[in-house]
Amino acid sequence: MDLAPSLQYFPFTLQIANIINFGRKQFMKFEWAQNAASVLGCELEELSTAVFKHHLKLIIQHATSRLHSEETADSTTGPRLTGLECVEGMAAGLYEELFAIIIMLINRSVSSQQLALTTIMVVDTPGFQNPHHENRERAATFEELCHNYVHERLQMLYHERTLVSQLDRFKEEKVQVTFDMAESVPASTVSVIDQTSSQFKVQPSNKGEEPKGLLWILDEEVLVQGSNDAVVLDRLCSYFEKKGMGNEEKQPVRRCEQEQQFVIAHQLGTNPVRYDLTGWINKAKQNMSRENASQLLQESRIGNPNPIAAPFLVSYPKIKPPSPLLIFRHRSGESCLVLWALYRGLDVLTNLMKRSEAHFVHCFAARSGVRNTEGRMNQKVEDGAEAQHSKEQLPATFDTPTLKTQLQGSQLMDALRLYRLGFPDHMLQGEFRRRFQVLAPAILKKYGAAFMVTDEKKVFFKAGVVPRLEKQREKLIGQNLILIQAACQGFLGRQQFKKMKTQRLALCCIQKNIRSYWKIRQWQWWQLMSSIRPMLNINLVDENLRVKEEEVGALRKKLEKSHRERNEVRENADLLEGKASLFLFAFLLAL
Repeated sequence: MDLAPSLQYFPFTLQIANIINFGRKQFMKFEWAQNAASVLGCELEELSTAVFKHHLKLIIQHATSRLHSEETADSTTGPRLTGLECVEGMAAGLYEELFAIIIMLINRSVSSQQLALTTIMVVDTPGFQNPHHENRERAATFEELCHNYVHERLQMLYHERTLVSQLDRFKEEKVQVTFDMAESVPASTVSVIDQTSSQFKVQPSNKGEEPKGLLWILDEEVLVQGSNDAVVLDRLCSYFEKKGMGNEEKQPVRRCEQEQQFVIAHQLGTNPVRYDLTGWINKAKQNMSRENASQLLQESRIGNPNPIAAPFLVSYPKIKPPSPLLIFRHRSGESCLVLWALYRGLDVLTNLMKRSEAHFVHCFAARSGVRNTEGRMNQKVEDGAEAQHSKEQLPATFDTPTLKTQLQGSQLMDALRLYRLGFPDHMLQGEFRRRFQVLAPAILKKYGAAFMVTDEKKVFFKAGVVPRLEKQREKLIGQNLILIQAACQGFLGRQQFKKMKTQRLALCCIQKNIRSYWKIRQWQWWQLMSSIRPMLNINLVDENLRVKEEEVGALRKKLEKSHRERNEVRENADLLEGKASLFLFAFLLAL
């Protein structure tokens, strides 16, 4: 990636610090902590404060703030972290900063320095994570829930862009399309995870309470002293589990027989995933050690990390919480930014995709159990014959029920049905007239501009109509262009022919003169004339000079004559002027 030596050294610094400091998840020996602090460029006391004593800083900040005493008392009560959780939080924070910096370096090395007018962004998600599809007996974890939540948000965006927006456009333009929308939508599953509430404080679960999603239930229960994972499961099932329904009906949430386990019906109920809620409250806790990692690196006294760490380190406290509850907790210093970062990051991604021209690419598994990576890792390495025999035993056919389930859950068949029944292509009436008026010149000439629609109406097309019109338009325009090109080429050819004809006549004249000269160049009289002709030119020059001198003399005489005549006229004028003055004086005396 063409990186400077200091930039190459920085990721290894963070990695070594993690290995030295957090190899046994706590400060077991003074030497280990001292080595980690020296690698990070800070004092041992600063590292210990960032890892274990961050709550003391929080209490001091609340004591010196302008908040009321009751609000300050409530803010100091919150989840307490063990020493192991503090050390793990600092390790996770350093690894997050390391990952963010490596991604930044890769993007900077492959990016261009020029300003781009258009860009292409590829969002590659791991897809739905279901251990049952990989032949695993365990339940899904919190991390797999985050992956599935990301995919559900993208599926909801696909549903809105492909189905809902199309039907709304047809309804707005009063276009009749017979299409039955499916009752189940991705928003129902998404609401189970991230449905927010407008309430300000945590209230006990009751029938009148507004339902909240799993993320916000975890966010609230983290602050409740003595709360556990069972309370989270009870609240979630009380909000979304529908009692008295048969097993054949699809529910967004269903409690399992196993303890602290539940099922969320992903992909419109076609992909139920069983989750284990054990330990999720601890994962939702705000870990100040994790957030102090960026500040610790920014304040490092080593010259190598600072030039790269300061502008690009991850800083969770800069994120603003959305709901009033989170705003209250943010002011009190107990905002759970772990869940908020996930929620806000997806909001930013979906808003960016809504403003862009998104293209969705669906990937399907050919059969169930093809992603059994855990099983492959646990198997021993086979020899060449056994490996070849195992490959021959793999089924080469598709699992039709699995593919059908994936197609149904992705709503790809619904999108294709709407594409076939509806009008997927549309454009403004003015643009349609400008692009395709060449196909009907007689109609436009007959009616003229008085019959044109002035308002911005849209013209809808069936699937495949616009490509056919474009093909006809290109064909007609191509014929006209052929005629224009033929006329231009004919004109240029005639001009070139005329020029070549003139050049040929000149060449013939030159050749004729050369042949005549070649015949007479040895004749004596021609040689004599060639030697005398320059002398004749000298005599001609003398004769011309004499003629010019005579002309100059004649002109000089004419000039002298003109001067004499002018003087005579001037004298006569003076004489007449004197006589007129005397006559006027005599006339005045007679009066």
